[in-house]
Amino acid sequence: MEPIEIHQNKRTLIPVLAIFFASVIGMVYYAFFSGEWDKMPILKLVYALISAIILIGIYFYVRKFIKNEPVLILSKSEITIIERAKSVTYLWIQVLEWRIEDSDSSWDLIIKTAEDKKTVNINWLEKDHEEIKELIITYSGKAPRV
Repeated sequence: MEPIEIHQNKRTLIPVLAIFFASVIGMVYYAFFSGEWDKMPILKLVYALISAIILIGIYFYVRKFIKNEPVLILSKSEITIIERAKSVTYLWIQVLEWRIEDSDSSWDLIIKTAEDKKTVNINWLEKDHEEIKELIITYSGKAPRV
């Protein structure tokens, strides 16, 4: 059985990036070019800080989008989770239990080993939680813990 890579869903990532970018442009225009805040320099500073934070977030998502790195890699012997350029690999024999649960309108994959517990948000992936569940059952040979 060939390993399978599960990536970020680009169809949902592009609109989110576009909204963030448009909000930064709108904030910069409103704060610095509209003339509304000329007498309040502290608000210009606040707008600049918020814009910088949003731009940093955009940078990291664009980088992830361009590199097209997988988030999960499933093989017959192991599962690899890649977050923020760090990867963690668990052999299936190390995994004591795993489950996918809905917490606060967010789907999370939870993997427990004897030494570790890892939680991964799987909302923004190209496969939905049911497909991921079926793939993990197929590759690991283990049913999820309810």
